[in-house]
Amino acid sequence: MYEYFRAVQSTGVPILVTEDGVPVLQVISYRQKKSIEELFSPYWGKTKTALSGDVEGGIREDLEESIGTKKVSSSAKKKKSKKVKQ
Repeated sequence: MYEYFRAVQSTGVPILVTEDGVPVLQVISYRQKKSIEELFSPYWGKTKTALSGDVEGGIREDLEESIGTKKVSSSAKKKKSKKVKQ
């Protein structure tokens, strides 16, 4: 049995187990998910981003506001109107 597991592990080709011609189990190779750091570390310092600002919230808020889907509070409207007047 283990030889089949090792074959799946080394080749990456899954094995389909059937009972009376009906599939009941698929044996696939387990691949551990990589962290963000592991995935992108080769590219750190080598690429430029087209985005600027607060990626967590600022860009989304700016986009929502520009397309009119964000509800702007009355205090925020007052602040904007003051900026425009100056």
